[in-house]
Amino acid sequence: MSLYQHSKEQLVAGSGNFETVVQIPTLLTIAAILQPNEALFPQENLLLDENPFEKYQPPYTKESANELLDLHHAIALQYGAVSPEYLSTSYFKFTAQNDATVATPLISDHESENEVRMKGGAMRAFTALELAVVIHEQTRVYVEADTMGKEFPKGNLKAIQDLIAIMISGFDPQTYHMVAQHWNGYDFPTPVAGVRSTIGTSEEAIIKQQGNPHSNLSTLSALEITDPSIIPPELAGTQCTQVLCVGRYFKSNPAMEHYHMQVENKLAAVTLFYMGRLIGKVTTERELKKQEPLEWAIFDTHSLGVFALTRRSFQAKIVARGDATLVPTDAVSETVLVHHYGSKNPEEPQGYRQQIIWCCMSVSNFVNGSNKNLEK
Repeated sequence: MSLYQHSKEQLVAGSGNFETVVQIPTLLTIAAILQPNEALFPQENLLLDENPFEKYQPPYTKESANELLDLHHAIALQYGAVSPEYLSTSYFKFTAQNDATVATPLISDHESENEVRMKGGAMRAFTALELAVVIHEQTRVYVEADTMGKEFPKGNLKAIQDLIAIMISGFDPQTYHMVAQHWNGYDFPTPVAGVRSTIGTSEEAIIKQQGNPHSNLSTLSALEITDPSIIPPELAGTQCTQVLCVGRYFKSNPAMEHYHMQVENKLAAVTLFYMGRLIGKVTTERELKKQEPLEWAIFDTHSLGVFALTRRSFQAKIVARGDATLVPTDAVSETVLVHHYGSKNPEEPQGYRQQIIWCCMSVSNFVNGSNKNLEK
């Protein structure tokens, strides 16, 4: 029995939610607002007795989903006892805890054993069980595919637990997900790709929030532009409440291999395009409610392939590169995320520091470019 109570696990949808068929590059950004610390979370407080990435792999079932949710809940409780943000911003604080309207598929694979549905919406559009599996598969892929960094200690249970604590935290009601889910006859969907977007909560301008470890926009909390004058003026002065951060972009090659998928190069782009369409729905809702419009989308990536896709599709631009003008904040340098973002100290892990780029694109280009590509 799960530590968290659930009713039937159907797909839960809210306003602006979708579903599809069809397969991606790597991470855009990792949430980096929390700081596991050996002094606060010593080795003897280890909850893991085996590697969860080896124990839980595709295909997923309700039973494995419940076990993952139990694990995430236990980790959030332990870390939250010292740093309340771990528990207060855990994903299961914002997801639906019961059934709701099932999203309508936009595309259906003619080959039933290879059916993939794209589902997207706000936190309430997903059950805690769904996101438990999504976050687990995403984290597992980040580690095993070296997105977390080639020097990440893959066999170290303490490092894995610290990473899970970060990955299950940092959520709020302004977070939106797009997930490609594979069913294939099992009683629970397996995520094969996904991406998320978060709208800023601070009323301060981007130029004042960049490099702030407490920002809910993970690119701002993870990276600091040392010469803020290089930020385009039209972006620099924009309130964070009018900016969204795109991140947690992933593709699970192991899941695709398990299901013998043949269209993996398309799913990456399709996942991102559907997120753009979802953001279009969000902007329409904001207009109807007379809320301020979303103006900019920001992200960071170490993959030139990801940037090429966004430049080609949304006219994305590089604001800063991983050199002297772009440095990791202490919020990541003092955590296991140092293996991805790197450290200011050259004697510590450097991860992808030299490859990481801080990028931006207008929300209108993101939405229009996504719809144009989906209509091809």
